[in-house]
Amino acid sequence: MSDEPNPKIQLKITFEGQSMNFSTKREKPLVKVFNAFSERLNMDNNALRFLLNEVRLRPEQTPAELDMEDGDEIDALLMQQGGGLSSSPLISVSQL
Repeated sequence: MSDEPNPKIQLKITFEGQSMNFSTKREKPLVKVFNAFSERLNMDNNALRFLLNEVRLRPEQTPAELDMEDGDEIDALLMQQGGGLSSSPLISVSQL
């Protein structure tokens, strides 16, 4: 028997209460899993961000470099738009 880890890993992605399982090679970039997940939801991959233990994942990262284990759960969230300051002047409470 080999002490080598299984070249494949099972991952679970959860989005708004829906979970899907994926199998991928440990050395393959996660972008393939992210794309497959987005396609199944009929969503644009760029509209989602993916987190593992509350840390954002980059598509080029691999399960091996992230030390991921079988059954790890990735959270998918809608990308937030905006969040910057308004260009309108701020009014202080004392001016009201």
